[in-house]
Amino acid sequence: MIKKRKVFWVTALLTGFIMMASGCGSQSQGEKITHIKIGNGGATCEAPLYAAIEKGFFKEEGLQAETEFLDFDKTKVGIAADKVDGVMGNLEWIKPIEQGFNIKYTLGIHKGCIQAVAPNGSGIKSVKDLKGKKIGVNAMGDFPMVLMSTALKNAGLDPKKDVDFRVYPGPNLEQALDKKEIDAFIMWDPFGQLYIDSGKGYSFFSDTRTPPYSEQYCCLLVLRGKLVDENPETAAKITRAIIKGAKWVSENPEEAARIIVEKKYISGEVASNAALLKQYNFEASVEGGRKSLEEVVRALKEQEILEKDTDMEALVKKAYVAVTENHKN
Repeated sequence: MIKKRKVFWVTALLTGFIMMASGCGSQSQGEKITHIKIGNGGATCEAPLYAAIEKGFFKEEGLQAETEFLDFDKTKVGIAADKVDGVMGNLEWIKPIEQGFNIKYTLGIHKGCIQAVAPNGSGIKSVKDLKGKKIGVNAMGDFPMVLMSTALKNAGLDPKKDVDFRVYPGPNLEQALDKKEIDAFIMWDPFGQLYIDSGKGYSFFSDTRTPPYSEQYCCLLVLRGKLVDENPETAAKITRAIIKGAKWVSENPEEAARIIVEKKYISGEVASNAALLKQYNFEASVEGGRKSLEEVVRALKEQEILEKDTDMEALVKKAYVAVTENHKN
């Protein structure tokens, strides 16, 4: 069964945040952290996180890291309630930060990892062809949906009126296409690539290949605010470990794919994931991440997702903290 919801931006982007428990963080206040917990969602583009664990980059920084698999909503609740110390996140967190949630971006990790796919013979050649279509997404307000909505608006379509977004768990999106319950879907890799590899469909939009979206960082490091505020040294160590992981993946995409598949961090075949990793631009950058955040904040303000009286410059300053030097691979 699918869950069909009318797209209502503010509500969608705040889903998962309204039931916040005080909870205890992974460390007590003021304690020097050595053990950290990072949330993960099983995406190919999270390879720098897995590399930082498997290749010892966290250990080099004096950290003992573990991961916890979390879906979209649990990830948001988890980091905001201090249940995990960070995630390889994206720019869907901007609205909650505007509303007061204490989470911080510290690094742009890579560009490209989202594809929109459609079945063979669908006639969908570009975003413009989506008018009147049903589009599958993993969650209302997740970044693939935000990205597609921005692309729709730039193509002259109204994402609130001209398309029908429908929610399915990521692994069920392909089945929904097969059953013709949706006309296309947009999702993190490897789900889109798995559908392409099946021979049943093709990609018509990608933030790896489609400008100007291919110039923006889609995945950034997101840390809980208390960690950044109370333990900036540890926040810097986590950030540096991910920088090292991104650099290693960029230089060793095939070995990275083998490790993350064999260790069951992600699904799919080694060769397919290696091909994806070779396409992504793992040029981790502190300043590049900030610039992408500024661009998306501007877009969200233009789409009236942010409040009219929100100061964009102040929001960026609130959301993004440079805890280490402006590194760029």
